[in-house]
Amino acid sequence: MIKDGLKQQYVRLNLGSGNDHREGWINVDSIGDLSPDLIADLSKKFPFLDNYADEILASDILEHFIKEKGEMFLRECHRVLKPNGVLTIRTHNLFQIFEQFKNDPQVLIHFIYGNTSDTSDFGAHKYAYTKKSITKLLKILGFEDINIQNETTNFLITAKKGLIREKKLNIGIIQQSPDIGGAETYMALLIKHIGNKAHIFFATDNNRFNNMVKKNVLKDYIIPFRLDIIGNKKGLIKSLILFLPTTAYYIYLLHAFKKEKIDVILMSGFSEKMLVTFLSLFFNIPVVWIEYGPLETIFSKNFMIPKIVYRLMNKITKSIIVPANNTKLDLIKNGKVSLDKIRIIPCGVEIINTNIKKENLAIDRKKNFIIGNVSRLALEKGQQYLIMAMKAVKKEIPNAKLFLIGDGPDKKRLEAMVKKEKLEESVILAGFVKSPDVFYSKMDVFIFPTVWELEGFGLVMAEAMAKKIPVIASNIGPIPEILSHDSGILVDPASPKSISNSIIKLYKNKNLRKNIATSGYERAKKKYNITTITTKYLSVLNESTL
Repeated sequence: MIKDGLKQQYVRLNLGSGNDHREGWINVDSIGDLSPDLIADLSKKFPFLDNYADEILASDILEHFIKEKGEMFLRECHRVLKPNGVLTIRTHNLFQIFEQFKNDPQVLIHFIYGNTSDTSDFGAHKYAYTKKSITKLLKILGFEDINIQNETTNFLITAKKGLIREKKLNIGIIQQSPDIGGAETYMALLIKHIGNKAHIFFATDNNRFNNMVKKNVLKDYIIPFRLDIIGNKKGLIKSLILFLPTTAYYIYLLHAFKKEKIDVILMSGFSEKMLVTFLSLFFNIPVVWIEYGPLETIFSKNFMIPKIVYRLMNKITKSIIVPANNTKLDLIKNGKVSLDKIRIIPCGVEIINTNIKKENLAIDRKKNFIIGNVSRLALEKGQQYLIMAMKAVKKEIPNAKLFLIGDGPDKKRLEAMVKKEKLEESVILAGFVKSPDVFYSKMDVFIFPTVWELEGFGLVMAEAMAKKIPVIASNIGPIPEILSHDSGILVDPASPKSISNSIIKLYKNKNLRKNIATSGYERAKKKYNITTITTKYLSVLNESTL
């Protein structure tokens, strides 16, 4: 670490100096053969103290970092600069390069991809910026007075270090909620954690949902009307009848938000997203959407009205947060959403950093082997295949018991199926449970047999992983993104045989069960920790206000 021997002097850093060795500057490069004053890997933390330099020059280096490393590089520049210190960047301008060399393809390729003959992999160009994107990034990182000029095939950028102001965002969250399901439970968890770092103003049409989050919000509103343009024809007709009074209410709500100086609106429900996003134009409040799952099936409903409206309104929203690449690809293909708007942030769960006590973990015949599922009881969630799998499971594991935790439209159908298969002693439909932790603590294995083509994430899997329970899940939609090869078992969708074989396999192999549980827990802790996820959400929400 460079100490403060030059503290009283005017300090200039030439980062990535290469052959541009400047007198009166500290020339820094990672290649010793170029004889820099200091050899350092600039893709990592700089070897300088905070507030050390008056000027930083970074010519022809930013494009050699991948996007994330480039952001880290600029963040370090901000840290090392003194207040009001000046950063000068030169980085390539792809648009000018294409224009200038469109008739000389070999030179064009050289300018776009860089030269690796002398500097190996680092010589390759890995990312590029537009004036808009580099300006936005510099503002996020705390730079001010940003000026960008065209210089032949490059952008020449100057910016001054400003203060990173720790201002709490005022966030308006609007969510229609016909019932309490996964989306509502997750939003309540987000509000709980975001509420520690921001002021939340919450609007819903569901009193029960409102009561779940009330203690974590600054102000709450009850929406008197509910639109549903993605349900059946009856719902569409009702929405048309209620359109004017609902619009009037949302105008009132946005007036209230404006008075409360709301910085950004966050929404996940389809119908309110469409209407409020349009109205937000008149109030100059930026909007961010959460889109959990693919929308292809929804787009085909009600004379394609949802599809048409969605393709228009997504042009207005600042960003769309999706939990998985599966949803991202669907939005690009079917929603015609710009890739630039999409931010992938997985759903998060609370991680308990203590050893979780499990009951009934032993597999001898005197105790039960507990199989669990926590989900809405609906045919698209696949519990019928899990029930069918229990017939084969019981032959190999007589002491096996299946707990289905949750409620839903197909509960009676599943109860009838259990009775028909004579599995009443082995399959227990526990109904809706406010806190399923007591059931999680008893589970030896967790099953997520979804066959739903609109599946967005499968938060209950992450919850089970966070509680060190081995997970078996359908190989469909986003599920393979959530479970790595060693943190769970993927089975064929709608296949009782595949499910039963995997359950029996885990029952017979205690070490495999333990290894999958441990790997799943480590994955959940690394990728799905709600604390990390909340920080990412706040970053997107902050970005949307610029």
